[in-house]
Amino acid sequence: MHHEPPRPPLLQRLPPGTSAVLTACAVVIFAVTQYVMLLDEDEDVHPEGMALAGVAVAMALPLGWARRRPAPVLVVMLGEVAAAMAAGASAEQIWPVFLAADILVGLIAVTRTHRAGVTAAGVTLAVQEAAWHLDLWRNGYRALAPGFLALTILLAAFVVLAWLAGAAIRQRREYGQALRAHAAAQAVTAERLRISRELHDMVAHSIGVIAIQAGAGRRVIDAHPAQARDVLDAIETTSRETLKGLRSMVGVLRRSEAPDPRVGLASLDRLMATTTAAGVHVDLRWQGSAVRCPPPSTSPPSASSRRR
Repeated sequence: MHHEPPRPPLLQRLPPGTSAVLTACAVVIFAVTQYVMLLDEDEDVHPEGMALAGVAVAMALPLGWARRRPAPVLVVMLGEVAAAMAAGASAEQIWPVFLAADILVGLIAVTRTHRAGVTAAGVTLAVQEAAWHLDLWRNGYRALAPGFLALTILLAAFVVLAWLAGAAIRQRREYGQALRAHAAAQAVTAERLRISRELHDMVAHSIGVIAIQAGAGRRVIDAHPAQARDVLDAIETTSRETLKGLRSMVGVLRRSEAPDPRVGLASLDRLMATTTAAGVHVDLRWQGSAVRCPPPSTSPPSASSRRR
């Protein structure tokens, strides 16, 4: 079964350079919108209009660095709000800056820490509310009037919603990373447990074979010394093979060396020969077709053996 890798997010599937083009388009849209808002109704494009166009372009240029440095760009945007209010502009004329600052708050909440996001939202809210209430005070309006109070709440709501959206995206990203790390840790633990079980089975089987060979050697050592020597050779061979398998599997557990592919069912025939030489009858039965034995780190093919 073939498992296709998950598709990356939409922004990562876009061709190279697309983000730069989208950023440039955002800067142009912001500059045009800001120019229209700064231009009075009875003012043509010459000469005051051209000067305002330059101001709008200068106000829009910092947005080109918004993706890479959202916090410094937000500071510049808030500085533009303060400078515009000091120059006598109304809050209505600089609402594109308010909107850009809200988007930057969301971007900071996504890409930076929780504290940075909260700080950005708090400072942005304070500056925007101060500019809005200063504009109301200049024009002699009461800030607690129903219509103006609703606008005050709406202005704060935009900042809070931008921060909440960014924080939700960041938390979802962190949760996904935590899930992947947890799944990887579980996979490593499961693999180590499986190797440990294989190690236990291999050691138990080898010790059992050595015990049988030792018992057979004890019975024939007086009457048949030559056969006893063969049994001792078989014990030595089995012990060495077991040690080799132990080193290989421990190396897999420690991730310090590659497993020995020669250890496994490929040595079963040699083990049968040494056991038979010790005077023990062995009956081996295979289920399924014989395939090449994989390394200890993978599951071996299905096989069963029975000793008599």
